[in-house]
Amino acid sequence: MSDAEPASGVTIAERAVSMALDAGATQAEALVMSTRSALTRFANNEIHQNVAEDDTVVNLRFVDGQRVGVASGNDLDEAALRRLSQSAAQIARLQPERADFTSLPSPRPITPVESAFAPATAEADPELRADAAAAIIAAAAGEGAQAFGLCQTSSEVISVVNSLGVRVSEPRSSAQVLTVMTDPSGGSGYAEQVAVDIATIDA
Repeated sequence: MSDAEPASGVTIAERAVSMALDAGATQAEALVMSTRSALTRFANNEIHQNVAEDDTVVNLRFVDGQRVGVASGNDLDEAALRRLSQSAAQIARLQPERADFTSLPSPRPITPVESAFAPATAEADPELRADAAAAIIAAAAGEGAQAFGLCQTSSEVISVVNSLGVRVSEPRSSAQVLTVMTDPSGGSGYAEQVAVDIATIDA
């Protein structure tokens, strides 16, 4: 699989569950969280930082009868996922049996939360965040004030697969713009907006 076509969260989860079953699990469940976040900071009316991070974390639940172990990792190659399944197996087999555990959940109808994701937020680039920061800086400069703050965007896809047939994935996104302004007289003010869709935030 090429870097241009990364595995989906469901595909990664399916691989992890399959490896857990190969390692002797009676049931298994994988939760995959694929996250992309980016942040632009400004201070003293100047943009000074832009950072971004992509990460995918796998939480694997290994069930051995009434023993349950969980292991997490963010290395997605075959060898790493197999080590993850072996770690979860070892943890499970060291646990006491849980009298309250009967089974992982079976499939059932799930209604997606459509309002939890906005493409504009997921696709936001550094220029968009810089434009928001510039609007705040301009407002501060127009009043003789200094602006400090940030513009942040993030999106993630949560995927869950288990050995009983659960197979679901859902995206969500969030955006945040905030500022603290100070003026020479010692006055200060604070404003913040958060939203699923960054296009709805008035910087």
